[in-house]
Amino acid sequence: MRDKNALAIEEDGSVSSIYPVSAKPSRHLVSLADGRTVYCMCAIDALGCAYTFDQDIVINSSCSNSGVAIRIEIKDKKIVSAFPCKDAMRILHSDLKASNSWACCCCCSMLYFKSQEDYDQYAKEHSVCPDCSFCLDLEEAFSVGRMLFSDNE
Repeated sequence: MRDKNALAIEEDGSVSSIYPVSAKPSRHLVSLADGRTVYCMCAIDALGCAYTFDQDIVINSSCSNSGVAIRIEIKDKKIVSAFPCKDAMRILHSDLKASNSWACCCCCSMLYFKSQEDYDQYAKEHSVCPDCSFCLDLEEAFSVGRMLFSDNE
């Protein structure tokens, strides 16, 4: 699993993640319909949980620029609600082809933003590389999660 970037192991030998689940608390908390909760390393992993666990989910996270709470509800593999505004939300997505190890290089940099303005400000302040990163809307990010975590893609 490590060779396929699906498993991240710390120097002490402990497992820190098995995609899309993180063993360590993160800003992306996913509540599963069956009552379990899991932390995810990034925004895309959280969205992909609907496919990994094949059930409805609720994601609680925050805007990486403003800190505003973000909540996304997915039912029957469709985004049914997103707070504060589904259409305004943006997700920073890294180019997965640019790295051999997603866990250490790009996964933790895939983040939620409540608006394009928040994304733009964060990207400027953190020197986000436009050649190796993408600004996605919520539906596009959910499609990436589906492609990465669905057996049917």
